[in-house]
Amino acid sequence: MSGLDNILTQIINDAQTAASTRVSRAEKEAQAILVRKQEEAAQEVSELLAAEKAALDLLAAKSRSSAESESKK
Repeated sequence: MSGLDNILTQIINDAQTAASTRVSRAEKEAQAILVRKQEEAAQEVSELLAAEKAALDLLAAKSRSSAESESKK
């Protein structure tokens, strides 16, 4: 191999290493985004469930109150 071939081989190897590093970094960032979005979605679902439970509890309390009022008549 000539000196030029060695230089070209080194350039190609360096480019492949740099590309692998960028791909690895992008995969890690994508995984972090995925985890964050899953956590956000879980939090949102939890908040929605809590709100629905509170609404259901309020409705049940109103129903009991109405039933008690009707039974006293």
